Order: sequence, then structure tokens, then C-alpha cells
Amino acid sequence: MVPVTPMEETFKYNGPTTPTDIQGVTPAKLRDIFGADAALYTKVKRYGCVYTVLDSKTVVAASA
Repeated sequence: MVPVTPMEETFKYNGPTTPTDIQGVTPAKLRDIFGADAALYTKVKRYGCVYTVLDSKTVVAASA
């Protein structure tokens, strides 16, 4: 895993700056930037805490 700050700076240096722009980067461009053979796109669908009177839960849902 790459820390967020270096990843963000790498994308800024290579053009895309918004999440929408970054999601639209082609696999060929990712290979040029990172030398990657593959990429895994993950979308966080739900993140946060759910509180009830006597209990609480931390909930995370994602798809990849």
C-alpha cells in the first residue's frame, strides 16, 4: 500500500487531480505512472458508526 500523500502528489504530477479524473485513468497510463501490472478499484459504499440505546457498531461496506 502507498500512503495517501505520496499517491496524491504522484497523480497531481501526472495530470489527474480529482477523484473522478483519477478513476478515469486508463490501465496503460497507470502502467506508465506506477509500473503496475494490475489495479484494483474499490468503492466504499458505507462507512461510519451506528448508535442504538445500549449498543454501537462500526460499519464498513465496500465493493471491488
